[in-house]
Amino acid sequence: MTTEEPKLRLFTGSITLRFKQESGALTALSVKPWHTLRETRVRLEQAVCQGSPCRLRLFRRGHEVNYQRTVDACHLQDQDLIHVSFNKANPMNSPKLEVLCGSVCPLALKPVLDAARQGLGLGLSPELTPSGLGGTYFLKNVDREVVGVFKPEDEEAGEPNNPRGIHKAVRTGVLSGEANLREVAAYMLDHDKFANVPATVRVEVCHPLFGGRSKVGSFQEFKWHDEEVGDLSSSLFSEEEAHKIAIMDIRLLNTDRNDENLLVRRHQDNNLELIPIDHGCSLPSTLQVNWHDWVWLSWPQTKRPFSKAEKEYIRGLNPSNDSSLLSQELDMAWRNLLMLNIATTFLQKGAAADLTLFDIASMMVRDEPEVPSTLENIMTQSRALAQTKRGGSGGLLPRRSPAITPSPGSPKNQKRGMRRTNSNIDLAQLSTFSLPPAEIKSYKSKDDHTWDAAEEEQQLESFDSLFFEYLHEMMDTFISQRLCKKKAVRLLTSSFKSLSQCNDQVSPPKPKCAPKILQENTLRPLHSRPTNISNLCTLELWN
Repeated sequence: MTTEEPKLRLFTGSITLRFKQESGALTALSVKPWHTLRETRVRLEQAVCQGSPCRLRLFRRGHEVNYQRTVDACHLQDQDLIHVSFNKANPMNSPKLEVLCGSVCPLALKPVLDAARQGLGLGLSPELTPSGLGGTYFLKNVDREVVGVFKPEDEEAGEPNNPRGIHKAVRTGVLSGEANLREVAAYMLDHDKFANVPATVRVEVCHPLFGGRSKVGSFQEFKWHDEEVGDLSSSLFSEEEAHKIAIMDIRLLNTDRNDENLLVRRHQDNNLELIPIDHGCSLPSTLQVNWHDWVWLSWPQTKRPFSKAEKEYIRGLNPSNDSSLLSQELDMAWRNLLMLNIATTFLQKGAAADLTLFDIASMMVRDEPEVPSTLENIMTQSRALAQTKRGGSGGLLPRRSPAITPSPGSPKNQKRGMRRTNSNIDLAQLSTFSLPPAEIKSYKSKDDHTWDAAEEEQQLESFDSLFFEYLHEMMDTFISQRLCKKKAVRLLTSSFKSLSQCNDQVSPPKPKCAPKILQENTLRPLHSRPTNISNLCTLELWN
């Protein structure tokens, strides 16, 4: 059997790349697909610096490029924009806090960054917080007040520089070193500040505390608060505050919403405002969420219907635009964006069908760690149906008629003539009913945020328009089943109440001797012989 040789790729033309400096100046260069970005940078330095010594850094989609890779390997297209910054010398290793080149800084965060810079200039070192799984540092202003929170990517859980000794990832579907991206993504997806996520941006910090090296990570505005959610009863929070957190967590598939990363601010009118933080475990590459990952799932507010404003907000969400935004700004992987699309679509369908947040979330979480949720089954079955429709097996076993006679290992009391069908197959054991593993081998460099082209194309093809067609149908079916179950429960509840009222109406009147019995001040156990009531009073059993 001969193996098919890989097809050769021929490059005959050039493409034009645009390079934008921090001052806004644009420079265009014509490059070949086989040119490395290191070679491209040398040519750009010659064009920009005009003979004077300088060192440039190139950034694309929120990351510094890998200079060893070629233009084609980085999937650069004609007229793509690359951001350029000058690598300024810092011989004294003086403190530095700068927004990462190419990142858009929110207007509300600029005065906070200025205050943090002044604090660093005064000699106030970043302060490591006592809690958390990764490196989290408080930055202070000149008044020694905390104004910002910095989370470097190389100190996250699973990274070698983790200050707490945690050298493996703690959540499925989120790679080490990418939690800081999700902090920024949560703020970017909080449209109209609906969930009140603090302003966040990617920054680069240089400080002697870090050995004089620059560290890249997320910088978030510190929100002053009075308490945490775990310090109060959930019944004190309004429906609006509880709903906004639940809606955000469902969209992002946040796998770590606990009572410590929900801050509470008490206003003068005693209204409580919830502030969500720590979104590093959001936007995973799987739909796996356990019931205990969402602290609000047990709150009574989630069982109450959506308000009109909440329904309008959910209806206006556009998962396709959100995916494009995260892909362009943070180079988020397509698997994570696929989960965002599925979760947002399910939320929209559930809200349109008048399901509550509890109903929607209950279909998304696992009651047992090893048992897939309803939404997981919807996605995997849709993928298998789409693959079968295309003509493939979809990972299912071939359909055949098993032998009528029982197998030697079957029970003796099994009836002869019974056929075992493929409906008995455990779907969780089939390869189609799970996404391909998102972990990559160590041969790829840290700055390589891409997948092998052949694998990328092969896996991405299975999530096409046919898959989404089946996905929408399956979602509608399961939501309809949920509505039918709710209606059945309401009918049963009303029937039991009606029956209870009828029994109360036909019950005989109570004896009128109770006061005299109570005068004895004697209580007997239920199993003891009853007192001769006829000696105490005259019973009127019936009127």
